[in-house]
Amino acid sequence: METDRYHTTRVKLPIVAIPKPTTWALFSFETEEMASGTWSTHEHELFEKACVHHGWGRWKDIALDVPSRSRSQVKSHAQKFQMLQPKQKEILDMLHKERSRKKQVKDEMKEFALALLNLKHPPNTLEIL
Repeated sequence: METDRYHTTRVKLPIVAIPKPTTWALFSFETEEMASGTWSTHEHELFEKACVHHGWGRWKDIALDVPSRSRSQVKSHAQKFQMLQPKQKEILDMLHKERSRKKQVKDEMKEFALALLNLKHPPNTLEIL
């Protein structure tokens, strides 16, 4: 321990090296196992299915469905895909809208069925017609 001119005590601590993390995978979706270069046919099929499922622009969700590619790689691939194959991109958008519409109808039918189950007295079928 040392004292300085203001009479405070300082303790000298040993310098300990803090190991640097080898990857920032906990903070981003990019890991060391990401593929690079040309996309395989399988990766592109996964990309198209994910676009139909999640919708265009949801790169984070799409990247989760294409595990060998990072979010930025998916976004870059999508930009090139949109530029080089605009008709295919329109088809993916149309399929996503159709899927979303079917899901909405299915959800409405579930709500209707639950509402019917919650009724104390089921309605007379003649009154509905």
